[in-house]
Amino acid sequence: MSILKVDTINEKTTGNGVAIPGHIIQVLSSNKTNQTQITATSYTDTGLSVSITPKFSTSKIFVNVSCFGICYNTQYIAHRLLRDSTVIYVDFGYNNNNYWMPVNYNIGTLDSPSTTSAITYKTQAYVSHAGVGDLRYNYSGAGGTHTASITAMEIAQ
Repeated sequence: MSILKVDTINEKTTGNGVAIPGHIIQVLSSNKTNQTQITATSYTDTGLSVSITPKFSTSKIFVNVSCFGICYNTQYIAHRLLRDSTVIYVDFGYNNNNYWMPVNYNIGTLDSPSTTSAITYKTQAYVSHAGVGDLRYNYSGAGGTHTASITAMEIAQ
């Protein structure tokens, strides 16, 4: 049996680096510490986004979103993740009463953007009832602070 021991692997030519299938090439993350109030019945930017420039067009991008919110007096709220202007994930939360209810936004999805150009992942949300529905995205509570996050990881294929 042979054993290969190395201290450094350098790419053959100058370029994007060494792509080992299944390995993470780069990780970019962005945090949001302020709250966004959404009362619109059409998709509204939440202020949570991250940009990444894939090194290889064959790479997959794993996107993870974590955020806490509360909603009031709305039949449902919609939440989605976009790559630039393309919707890649949608989920819904329901609230059929006049009470504040917690909503956890946790997304983990694998995307295939097929590009080496810069792309931006962002979240948007809306409420179903105009004038009465209320969503607090990244709710901070009474003097508290929450941190919402979005992370993009490039995975070599």
